[in-house]
Amino acid sequence: MNTLWHDLRYGIRLLAKTPGFTVVAVVSLALGIGANATVFSLMDAVMLRSLSIKEPDQIVQVATGVPGGDPHTDFSYPLYAGLRNNNQALSGLIAYTDTNFGLAAGDKTERIRGEIVSANYFSVLGVQPVIGSAFTPADEAPGAPRAAVISDALWTRLLNRDPSVLNKTININGRSFSVVGVAPKEFAGLITGMKSDVWVTLPNNLDFEDVPKLLASADTSWLNLAGRLKPGVTIPQAQAQLTALLPGVSPEAKESGNWGAILTKASGGNDAYVADLARPIKLLFVAVALILTIACVNVASLLLARARTRGKEIGIRLSLGATRTRIVRQLLTEGLLLSLAGGALGLLLAFWTAGLASGLRTTTGGALSLEVTPNARVLVFTLVASVATVLLFGVIPALKASRVDLVPMLKDAYTTTSRSGRGPSLQSLLVVTQVTLSLILLAGAGLFVRSLWKLQAIDKGFSGDNVMAFSLNMALQGFDEGRGANFYAAALENLSSMPGIESVTIASSLPVTAGGTRQELAPNTTTPAVDESVKFDIVTVAPRFFETTGLPLLQGRDFRHIDTAKSAKVIIVNETMARKFWPQSDPVGRGFSDGHDTFEVVGVARDTKYRNLREPPRMTMYLPLAQAYV
Repeated sequence: MNTLWHDLRYGIRLLAKTPGFTVVAVVSLALGIGANATVFSLMDAVMLRSLSIKEPDQIVQVATGVPGGDPHTDFSYPLYAGLRNNNQALSGLIAYTDTNFGLAAGDKTERIRGEIVSANYFSVLGVQPVIGSAFTPADEAPGAPRAAVISDALWTRLLNRDPSVLNKTININGRSFSVVGVAPKEFAGLITGMKSDVWVTLPNNLDFEDVPKLLASADTSWLNLAGRLKPGVTIPQAQAQLTALLPGVSPEAKESGNWGAILTKASGGNDAYVADLARPIKLLFVAVALILTIACVNVASLLLARARTRGKEIGIRLSLGATRTRIVRQLLTEGLLLSLAGGALGLLLAFWTAGLASGLRTTTGGALSLEVTPNARVLVFTLVASVATVLLFGVIPALKASRVDLVPMLKDAYTTTSRSGRGPSLQSLLVVTQVTLSLILLAGAGLFVRSLWKLQAIDKGFSGDNVMAFSLNMALQGFDEGRGANFYAAALENLSSMPGIESVTIASSLPVTAGGTRQELAPNTTTPAVDESVKFDIVTVAPRFFETTGLPLLQGRDFRHIDTAKSAKVIIVNETMARKFWPQSDPVGRGFSDGHDTFEVVGVARDTKYRNLREPPRMTMYLPLAQAYV
C-alpha cells in the first residue's frame, strides 16, 4: 500500500510538471469516456433497465400469430378472460392499455398519461401501494364505483403529498374518481419510455369510449396482455400451453388451425414505443466506442513520445536496482491517474448531456419520458471504461519504455529502444490505427449525412412553412360531441381573428406524425369495386386544411361550411386513391362507398407522407369535421 501511495504521489508530481501533455491526454479521454457514458445511459434507459417490480425476469409479454406472420399484440376482453381463467402456466395474466387523460383536482388541471388495467394488475406485478391499497376483483365488475391509483409524482405535484389523499376525488375525463392508493415512487407503469400517472380499471373505458358492450365484444381488440410465469415454468412451456388453449377461447384461432401464442421476455416492460430506437442506439454505441479507441490510441502516441524524454530517468532508476516490473507499475499508475481524471470529467459531461434525450419522440409522434441521468450502473460502466483505457493505451507504451539499453543511455546516446529494421515501429502502427479508425468514423458520418440529405430532399407533398401546430382533445375534458363541435367552431373563429394569423384549421392528424386512422376493406366491398383488399388512411379535417398546411388541391374544391351533418356526405381523396378507384376518369363528382356509407368526391389532394418520409404513397381519404366529429 505504501508503494502504491508513493507511485500515486510521484505520478501526480510528474503530470503536474507537464500540464500541456496532461491536459491534452485528460481532455481526449474525457471526450471518449463521456460520449460512451452518455450513450450507455440512453441504452440503459431504453434497453437494459428492468421494471421496479417483484421478480421482473418472470414477466412475459403475450401475443398471438401464425408461423411466418407478424405477431398480434392486441386482444379483446373475452379472449383475455378466457386465457386468464384457463391457463396453467402463468400465476397471473393482466390486461392493460395506455392512453392520455384529462385530469382535474381542485383548481389544477393537466393532461397526463395513464393506464386502463385489469383489477389484478398490481397484485400480479407484485407492486404494493405505499398508501392505501390496489384494486380488488370487485373493481373490475361493470358498474363498480370509480376508483383510481395515482403515481407518487402525481401525488406530489397535484396534491402536495397530502397524507389524507385516500378517498379524495379527482376528475378524469370529466368523471369523478376516488383515490384508493398511491403507487411506489419507483414504479411508473409497464410502458417503457412512458410514465403513467394514474391507473383505472377496465370497465371505465366503456364510459370513456362510449361503447357499452366493449367488455363483451369479441371483435374489438384493444388490450395488451402480460403474465407472470409460474415457478419452474419456461417460456416455451408456457407458450405451448397457451397455444393449446387458444382454439377453445378464440374462434379465429380455431378457424385458422395454426394460430399460436407468442411469449417474450418483458422484464423491462412493453417496448412498443422504443423498439425502433434499439438499432440506432447500438450503432451510436459502436461509433462512440470507436471514438474512445481513437482517444486511447492518441494518448498512447503521446505516452510513447513522452517516454523518449524520460529515457535517462528510467535508465538511471534501472541502473540503481529498480526492476522492470517496478518501472512498468509506475508508468501504469500514471496512466491510471490520467484515465481516472478523464473518466471523472467524462462523467460530468454525461450529466451535462443527459438532457439531450428529452427531445426523443415515439414512432407515433409522442414525446418519450426517459430517465437518462447517469445512475449507479452508469457509474460502474464509467469506472470500468476508465480502467480499461489504461489497458488500451498504457500497457504497451509502459513495456516499451521499460526496455532501455543502459550503456548508450549512460553515454547520453540513448534515443529509444533500438529497432531491428524489420517491420514498422510501434509509433507508426499507432498512427496507422488512429487514421484507419478515423476514416471509418468519417465514412459512417458521411453515410449518415447522405441519408439525412436524401430525407430532406424527399418531396413531402406539402410546404408547412410558418405553420404552428398544437394538440387538443375534448374527450379528455368530458365534452360530448355537441359541446366539442361548438368548441371547435368557436376556437376556429377566435383564432382566425388574431393578428398575424392567415388561416386556421383542425385535423385529426398531421402529415409525418404517424397519426390517423386506417381502414382495411375486403375485396369487392367498395364502390367502385376492386378485386383485392384495400387499406387507406382516414383523416378528418376542417375547412382550409389544405390552404393552412400547404398541401395542394389538384382538382375540385375544399370542404366548406355548407358541408354539414345534414348535407350529403363528401370526401376528398389523394392522388393514389384516385388512381386506384378511378384510373381512367375524373373522380370529382363520382360516388364512393366503403360498404356502409356513400360519399361524393369533391376534390383530389396531392399525395403526402403521413407515417414517415420513407413510406411509399398510401391511399388517403379526407372527411369534413362537421360530418365526422373527432
